[in-house]
Amino acid sequence: MNVGLMRRLGSDRVVPAFFVSTNKWRGTCHWIVLVFFAVSTSLVLVLKADQTVVAGVYTYSFLALMFLFGSGCIMLKLKRQDIPRDISAPWWYCGLGMTLVACGFLANLLGNPQTLMYFVSYLIMTLVVVFASLEQVFLLRVLVVLTNLVRKHPQNHDTPQSDDNVEVPPDVAAKQRPSSTPLENENANVSGLVSAIKAIQSAPVVFFVKDADLTTLNKAILYVRANELTHNLRFIHVYPAATVDALEVVDQLKDMIAMFDRVYPKIQLDFYSLVGKFEPATVEWVAQTYKIPTNMMLIKQPTNSQVKAVSTHGVRVITG
Repeated sequence: MNVGLMRRLGSDRVVPAFFVSTNKWRGTCHWIVLVFFAVSTSLVLVLKADQTVVAGVYTYSFLALMFLFGSGCIMLKLKRQDIPRDISAPWWYCGLGMTLVACGFLANLLGNPQTLMYFVSYLIMTLVVVFASLEQVFLLRVLVVLTNLVRKHPQNHDTPQSDDNVEVPPDVAAKQRPSSTPLENENANVSGLVSAIKAIQSAPVVFFVKDADLTTLNKAILYVRANELTHNLRFIHVYPAATVDALEVVDQLKDMIAMFDRVYPKIQLDFYSLVGKFEPATVEWVAQTYKIPTNMMLIKQPTNSQVKAVSTHGVRVITG
């Protein structure tokens, strides 16, 4: 079991966040250890301590992990070929490794086909947990709807009205429209669920932007909308000195982000500019100052060793 991997998955919201919580006495992630112990114990009990079948299930798990390593290496070659790297594995290394892993998987299947059923059962349970973590906002909204259906609550249908003689701008009018259906309205019955949804969606995500490029900014916004639970994206531009060219880039970024803020009204876009050197120390300062973990910070694909050092500090690479 890789505790570090589970901590990263928990902080990235791929698995429930309670995995990240630490024991105040020892400072360890006790929930990861306890859950692994519970899953391992349940596997032994279900299989009635049959060592052959238990070993087969662990073999499937190990081979599946090795296959994912190979496929991940290929994905990096296809999507992130410009990232500086110290070691580069040839294509045939990856292909040969994945082929041998597939042969091992097939050999294990021919040896005891019944073992695969237990492996798939635990895999499905794991995928359900991952899905619930990735779609927690959707599931909370479903609970809000079900609660409002079961426990009827008088709805307040009053919406903001404007004077007939006052022309309301389109973007203001869009924000005045109800953002949810009547069954999703906030009331005393669902206040806790609604508060949880708002807390998730208000957590900020940072994207470090270097140049005033509309395509890059739009890619970052689309990525956050498609893959993150938050509706709060902060663009941070770091420049070494307040020269004329640097200030011109800052002004361009301000205008572009203000424009995107009107184009995407459902996501809050903010812009910050910092004078300094773009390095891991700057990332750590941003994390401590704005209380944002580094794994919630995004960056464009690095093309030099200096930016690569920032990406290895926990910042995620999202665009090419």
